[in-house]
Amino acid sequence: MLSSVSSSAAIGAAQPAFALLPVGSCEQHGPHLPVGSDALIATAIAEGVCRESDAWLLPTLPYGTSGEHRGFPGTVSLRPETLALTVEDIAREICLAGIPRLVVLSGHGGNFILAPAIRYINVRLPRFTVLLVPERVMWPELDETELHAGGDESSIILHLLPDSVGELPPGYIPDAPREALNALPLKALSPSGIWGNPQTATSDRGATLCSGIVRRVVDYINSAFLLIDRVKTVD
Repeated sequence: MLSSVSSSAAIGAAQPAFALLPVGSCEQHGPHLPVGSDALIATAIAEGVCRESDAWLLPTLPYGTSGEHRGFPGTVSLRPETLALTVEDIAREICLAGIPRLVVLSGHGGNFILAPAIRYINVRLPRFTVLLVPERVMWPELDETELHAGGDESSIILHLLPDSVGELPPGYIPDAPREALNALPLKALSPSGIWGNPQTATSDRGATLCSGIVRRVVDYINSAFLLIDRVKTVD
């Protein structure tokens, strides 16, 4: 697998079909999970995808847009425009290196700026393609009872890094829709920072979730590039 420990010569000789950029965040995940949980998850999924693909795994971006988690210790957020420009700079460098495609995989649902940013990168770099893995592919059963630091994320971290997980706290589901986070910090809706039920978490469940996400992401990337290759034209 090509990664950040591969040499320039190895990457050039391999001519990978695409580069894969995992994007995480540094934010509170309740009293029991590490602040780097999203980056840990994005990295693990990206590694699984690259093991099944002709891809170069880029180093994970450990920061994202986490303004909704303000007020909790450990949260470090980028401005949306900073994240957008960082991804565009990376895309331009990948393009200059002769790799035709970049896939962006976000482990944090709050990195909302990625979708419009990537749309316009594709406009500005017409001979290059950037693909964003949709949240629905990562989390097809996501609903408003399991959004943050609940059973799913806790299970995956129990599987990936069990020693980093504290005692599983009680669940909490705010009486509000997800869109409330556009106006209010999560702390105003959930004093614990949890939106879900961590007490349903198990390591076995985390392993099953990870393998399912990897499979769906690989299938999505393959089908999306088939479509793009069939219909994309460059003037």
